[in-house]
Amino acid sequence: MGLAEALTFCSHPHDAIVAFVIPLRRFAVRKISKDWLRVTSTGTQQIKQQDPMQLIRMLGMPGFQRVEDLFLLYLPRGKDLPSLLEDVVNAVSLETFGIRAVDIEFKFPNKFWGLPDTSEERWEIEDRWQDHEEQFDSDHKGPDHAVEVLLSLGFDFRDNRGHPMRSVLHFARQAEAAVKGIAGRIPDRATIQSEAWGDAIAREAERFLATKRR
Repeated sequence: MGLAEALTFCSHPHDAIVAFVIPLRRFAVRKISKDWLRVTSTGTQQIKQQDPMQLIRMLGMPGFQRVEDLFLLYLPRGKDLPSLLEDVVNAVSLETFGIRAVDIEFKFPNKFWGLPDTSEERWEIEDRWQDHEEQFDSDHKGPDHAVEVLLSLGFDFRDNRGHPMRSVLHFARQAEAAVKGIAGRIPDRATIQSEAWGDAIAREAERFLATKRR
């Protein structure tokens, strides 16, 4: 709505200015804030690419291969998962990062949905929601972008062919929250290496026993 239209529809010039200028001001402030985030050292674009030897390979973490196998079986679309698959994803996420995706969603107060669009209280809540969302960059633009961002943060969500894991968007925000100190925890590298070594020994033992049974 332009200022002339606002003047036409509002009974008092002050109301028209409020209706026109305040949303414009909020847009300008938001734009400046987003640009500032993009160039500051806290933005993900400023995080250096991790040494491949220091990356945490998620496919080798407990539970992730099972999740990938289930994704291949069920072929879920978007972020809506069958209940069984959602339960497995949540369990693996809790075990790995100490949080689920739902734990880091923005919680809108119940009264928000009844507030008028021009309410300053509604605007304040929307600003808090946008501030919350702007903390995350990994799950907004698809799997390839998520893998790129998460690689810069130390997590390798690629499969054995180098493609994004099918489940990457269902773990991306938890991994990002953990490494940025927003919520959750980063998996301990020593524990990861120890578990991976133990799993490898167990697999070799199973193969050996299988050949003996033949």
